[in-house]
Amino acid sequence: MPSFLAIASGEGCAGDNCLGSSARAETKGKQKIKKRFIRFTNLTRLLSLTNAKVRPRLFFPMSGKHELIDQLKGGLIVSCQAPPSPSLESPEVLASIAEAVVAGGAVAIRADGPDNVRTIRERTNVPVIGIWKRDLPDTDIHITPRLEDVLAVSHAGAEIVALDATARHRPGNQSLHDIVSQARAESSALLMADVSNFEEAVHAAELGFDLVATTLSGYVGVVEDGDPDLDLVERLASYFGDTWPIVAEGRISTPAQAAEALLRGAHAVVVGTAITRPQVLTEAFCEVMR
Repeated sequence: MPSFLAIASGEGCAGDNCLGSSARAETKGKQKIKKRFIRFTNLTRLLSLTNAKVRPRLFFPMSGKHELIDQLKGGLIVSCQAPPSPSLESPEVLASIAEAVVAGGAVAIRADGPDNVRTIRERTNVPVIGIWKRDLPDTDIHITPRLEDVLAVSHAGAEIVALDATARHRPGNQSLHDIVSQARAESSALLMADVSNFEEAVHAAELGFDLVATTLSGYVGVVEDGDPDLDLVERLASYFGDTWPIVAEGRISTPAQAAEALLRGAHAVVVGTAITRPQVLTEAFCEVMR
């Protein structure tokens, strides 16, 4: 059986590699142990370079955006969302998951929908990044597409509201510029731009977003599978420097990838599926074992 380290680092076993004879296992055993030791050594080095600590950080109400943004620096933000598991679609269940990941060291929670945001805000002591995924008939945008969605999440208690900042058509012909302007006037929440490419990130900064996240890279246009877009993270971090914090998000599935994102300039890292979606993780195990 592969170790947790092997699974977390993307190394697994399937088919003949798992079911081979004892003679094959004996001849390959030393090589496997050596490879896993090298992976462990490299991961340990990455984590030490980023000063990673597995312990919860206390959250206290902030008086300004810089203090809140500084609290996220170098930390792991965990996305606690229910789909595709109906059994998790309960604010209380998701808040329990949020409590568990905060105990593990998460510096913030990303949550979907006002009810979930409100309950998680009440039961945790870290910032909540709120979104509201909507399926609307006149747009391909799903993540907090309208001004009213931004305000609903903010009023539910989110310290930061993330919204789709791509160049796609918005519902009701609302412009991203108008949404940002009105949100500033009616809410104290910080705004995070979920973008898919470099140009959208630059435009979001020009509009006055407080943070930029690579959430939608690989999900707009031609959908990509595989590794996270850390090249985009590095390019944005190099371009903006200390002016705008860049949050790495999207397809980050191992501790090594999260640590690399920080080394390449990310202010913080968001991980969701690899931590909080047991149905997806179980399906992945079962698919390989068939």
